[in-house]
Amino acid sequence: ERFPQFLATGFSAEGWDYGGQSDKESSQECAIRAKSVVHMLRQSMEELWESSNGSSPVLILMGHQTLGDLLLHLLLEGDCKEWQYGTPKYKLKNASISELHVNPNGQVTAKDISSDYHVSGIR
Repeated sequence: ERFPQFLATGFSAEGWDYGGQSDKESSQECAIRAKSVVHMLRQSMEELWESSNGSSPVLILMGHQTLGDLLLHLLLEGDCKEWQYGTPKYKLKNASISELHVNPNGQVTAKDISSDYHVSGIR
């Protein structure tokens, strides 16, 4: 492997790990998938904190607008009751970066959401 320290999860040889029953993922199925991702993220962050020797660990997650908005609802607000497919509260620009801080106790805060400073010179 070229980057052995990185772990891709949720994919198989056939593509992404879609567990729903619809031809196209429904809003309810998307919420179930997002909750699964949040569970995986929290486990990963807990493991990273345990092995970090006191420094803040870094976890990189890439995704699209719909999933990103839903994950931010779950991580920052604790639920997705107010989330609606296609009407994002957390609007994410193309190629943007959102920086979240996860404390050792699991509390998540947002330092920056949808920053695109790294591509500002190529617009």
